[in-house]
Amino acid sequence: MIRSLTGTLAFVLALGSAVDAHHAITAIYDNSKPITLQGTVVEFHFVNPHPFLTIDVVDDRGTHQSWQLEMDNRFELVDVGMNGDTFKTGERVV
Repeated sequence: MIRSLTGTLAFVLALGSAVDAHHAITAIYDNSKPITLQGTVVEFHFVNPHPFLTIDVVDDRGTHQSWQLEMDNRFELVDVGMNGDTFKTGERVV
């Protein structure tokens, strides 16, 4: 009984750590180094769990770069008025 309870507790704690790690933005992004991109929308996917926007950016040397920008979760974006038509192919974005 104790062994079973210990195993269940270990599983629940490990699962909680994995869920928390998924939402640990600071583990992936460096907020002290913001950048600004200007580009043209290539595609916009308003999907769960995180919509993403692919843009074509021309760097200082004239080289085209493809950037894929992951957004906040879809439900929060709907709450602020976004939908599948918010970004259209060919639009310029900053």
